[in-house]
Amino acid sequence: MAFVGFSAVKYNIKSINIAHSQSIGKKWKSVNCLRCHSSRFLGQQPFFQNQGRRPSQLNMSTTTEETVSETKGKTFEFQAEVSRVMDIIIHSLYSHKDIFLRELVSNASDACDKRRFLSVSGGSPVDNLEIRVRADKDKKTLTISDTGVGMTEQELINNLGKIAESGTSKFVEALGQGKADVSLIGKFGVGFYSAFLVAEKVEVTTRSLQSDKTYRWESHSARSYTVAEASEPLESCGTKIVLYLRDDSEEFLEPFRLEQLLKKYSEYISFPIYLWKSRTEFEQVDEKKPEDSTKQAEEQPTDSEQKSEQRRVPKTVWDWELVNKNKPIWMRKPSEVTKEEYEEFYKSIAHAYEEPLTYSHFSAEGEVEFRSVIFIPKSLPFELSQDMFSDQSKSIRLYVRRVFISDSFSDLFPRWLTFIRGVVDSEDLPLNVSREILQQSRVARIIRKKLVRKSVDMIEELSKRDNDDYETFWTNFGKYVKVGIIEEDEKNIRDELVRLCRFFSSKSGDKMTSLDSYVSRMKPTQKQIFYVTAESLSAARSLPIIEKLKSLDYEVLFLSEPVDEFMVNNIPTFKGKREKEENGEMKQVEEDYRLVNVGKEGETVDLPELNEEKPNEETCKELEPLTKWMSELLGKRVSRVVSSSLLTDSPCAVVQSRMGVSPTMQRFLRAQKGNSDPMSAFMEAPVLELNPKHSVIRSLLEQVKQNPESSNTRDLGMLLYETALLTCGYSIEEPSSFAKRVSKMMNLAFSENGHSNEQNHNHTSSDTPVVEVVQDSNT
Repeated sequence: MAFVGFSAVKYNIKSINIAHSQSIGKKWKSVNCLRCHSSRFLGQQPFFQNQGRRPSQLNMSTTTEETVSETKGKTFEFQAEVSRVMDIIIHSLYSHKDIFLRELVSNASDACDKRRFLSVSGGSPVDNLEIRVRADKDKKTLTISDTGVGMTEQELINNLGKIAESGTSKFVEALGQGKADVSLIGKFGVGFYSAFLVAEKVEVTTRSLQSDKTYRWESHSARSYTVAEASEPLESCGTKIVLYLRDDSEEFLEPFRLEQLLKKYSEYISFPIYLWKSRTEFEQVDEKKPEDSTKQAEEQPTDSEQKSEQRRVPKTVWDWELVNKNKPIWMRKPSEVTKEEYEEFYKSIAHAYEEPLTYSHFSAEGEVEFRSVIFIPKSLPFELSQDMFSDQSKSIRLYVRRVFISDSFSDLFPRWLTFIRGVVDSEDLPLNVSREILQQSRVARIIRKKLVRKSVDMIEELSKRDNDDYETFWTNFGKYVKVGIIEEDEKNIRDELVRLCRFFSSKSGDKMTSLDSYVSRMKPTQKQIFYVTAESLSAARSLPIIEKLKSLDYEVLFLSEPVDEFMVNNIPTFKGKREKEENGEMKQVEEDYRLVNVGKEGETVDLPELNEEKPNEETCKELEPLTKWMSELLGKRVSRVVSSSLLTDSPCAVVQSRMGVSPTMQRFLRAQKGNSDPMSAFMEAPVLELNPKHSVIRSLLEQVKQNPESSNTRDLGMLLYETALLTCGYSIEEPSSFAKRVSKMMNLAFSENGHSNEQNHNHTSSDTPVVEVVQDSNT
């Protein structure tokens, strides 16, 4: 356990072609082992897996009898880098010094793991592998012991007196400058020295598996340490560390605090962890019940006849209690875990009160080894309801060989999957992994890729269910899927996410539809997928621009979220299947269909019916006086005024220009830019489309021909434009001017001589608002 940094070494008996060393007298030679551990256990000499040898033949130490006799009971100076590390640790204050317990317990776990492997290799399995933690408030000590492989005297000197890990110098230098993360202390082979974060003195008592002698290592300062044979030998192999805590670390003498940390960092370690703690028990105590005085006078009962009653008395009992009762569910086979166990596990890690929608339990082997259980919640987590990509969202708990590392690594999952909950347990990442390490790690990239793949598979499995589960999922997390289409780099994943999208449409009613379903319902002559964007579903349903398509029984998708417009730009075409007649037979044919925004100028709606009804040259020429007059009246409010073939019931509509943005996007960009000017440089003015067959347009045309400069005519033109803005989702620049024009038109409508009311307008009653003609500064 006490060998430094052992917890950061991968344990894998399947690695091959590794060179080990075997002692021959005082010399060493290199041999090839095809079945042993892939790297040297820090603190122990490499060993052979037992191949016909007795356990006593395993070489565990580089020390000789001559070396041991020379070092017995002597004081040694720390290696320079160790002194620097401990000097920084002792004289610095860190906000998360509790990582010392994680490091020491992880080392203890690795020591037990190594002893188990050696015992199995030697043909004699061991059962008493365990870790114990005990605090003594009177002595201000914290003891961490294990029954692992232990160390010899020379190994104590080698492992606790120097650091051999590459990169330590830079880490120590960064520590001194206050730039290093102390939680990474174990990565550089200095995990043991984290004990000095809380202790002013450390004692290590250990007995090696290959020796009957017990040795003690002791350090009271950052300069030297003492190694001697222990006066009280350990009964069996293992290691015991005693920390003499400083005054500012007395919190770690509280059993509750220790239990909290052990459950946080070491709950799923493979070996049992026992904590010395108290509990309250109640004893039944007999009490004599006093007799009535008159009865005592009549008859004096004997002692055996005296009545007694039992009373419960509290009693404090100290005993060892198992801390890590929960076994890691991800280490079991999926066939061995019940649905109820998965649900309970989800509730514990996600702090949820309801079961998940679905889950996936899988493992990866080969170039990268890890196990994982991931869940899709049934409802949106609270922190995500406040912020879609909140930093407070704890999506994935990362473990390295059952040791908890962190739940705040966003690099294991892309941003669009931040709603996923679960655990990942890696065999290949270093124990003290950081965000920087994850970003540069090839292992992390592979893990991320597999997690994304499994998450998409889970969503797809939900979409195939016959119940309302997918509708629930889409209501809560559909916007994340849309963000995935925008941000995901892998094309195959993007294509699958597109198929998982759901939209309301002109034919879907209260249910949503997929693009696959839309394509299956397309008319034989239809070659495009039609959609419109709006601020809400009700606004999309009432858009004038879709009137003609609806009358011709064509389906239109309604995109009503701000993210939809960004998303649809990443879906230029969709590959879908529908029935088509080929050689007299109906077959399922897969084709590419382009998505067309009906509410945008320049997006050609290719339909035979519309081609026949397009305004001809004669109609356009007839309407030219009105289009020219409206262009002059509106000025820079619109980019142009044109005739339309997509309108039936509405006189006009305002649509997005070719290089412009939708009204929803306009509001979004204004909010981002902080500019109240709707006609900013990045926003091209919309287009006003007129319905040449509508009676209002025909009447206004006549009015323009007869009296184009009349204030009534100009007010009618402005009112026509502003009502089109409202119905198409745009904002009116001057609501008060719009209200005045409406009031004036109402006066005209209710007056007996509306056509001459303009001359008598100043003589109206005081209750009638005075209406001024509002001129645009740009005209």
